Amino acid sequence: GQEPTSRAVCEYAASPRRDAYWAVDPHGRYLDPAHRVTDWWSTSIVSAAHALIGGALETAVDGWLDAWRRAQDRVRASLSDGPIPEELAVARAVARAASDDDLLVAASSMPVRDLELGLEAPGRRAVASRGSNGIDGTLSTAAGAGWALGSAERRVWVTLGDLAALHDVGGLLAWSEVSTSVTVVVVNNDGGGIFGRLLVSTFGRVSER
Repeated sequence: GQEPTSRAVCEYAASPRRDAYWAVDPHGRYLDPAHRVTDWWSTSIVSAAHALIGGALETAVDGWLDAWRRAQDRVRASLSDGPIPEELAVARAVARAASDDDLLVAASSMPVRDLELGLEAPGRRAVASRGSNGIDGTLSTAAGAGWALGSAERRVWVTLGDLAALHDVGGLLAWSEVSTSVTVVVVNNDGGGIFGRLLVSTFGRVSER
């Protein structure tokens, strides 16, 4: 299917250490932004996995999940041992303040990535929007989610940056139609925080403009 949102995962998958790079998409779409695909599979992920490794699939998945969980535990341990970035601390504080029945909504720039690292309760419900301009409509999305919950006993927690808040400040009007309580946390990061972590940030004035 399409690429994951994680830049680190995409770079790892596109690294030149592989002789074969297979793309699997149930709709037969030509998705190869890294220009590394050697073979195309127009089928479902499950069908392709069974065709490739057959009965070893469950064992392979279990082993991969165990390795992922061990790595995740090490990351979380390192984050708890010392000071952490301010925005990550905000995401963690919001996640800790929310109850199990609450809903977390994160802007799709840095907040959703910070929430992924800071969320310590695996069963907690969280949503984020994706689109051609991912930060648009975050407050409106949260209002729609709150309307769907339809309960004054449950709360929606929205975490977003100042630029995402500015892009959808009109979305606050929608909350007059929603009975669910909402807490909006705006991180004052001077706009565009994620761009400092992208390749464009190395181009000085071009990046700022």
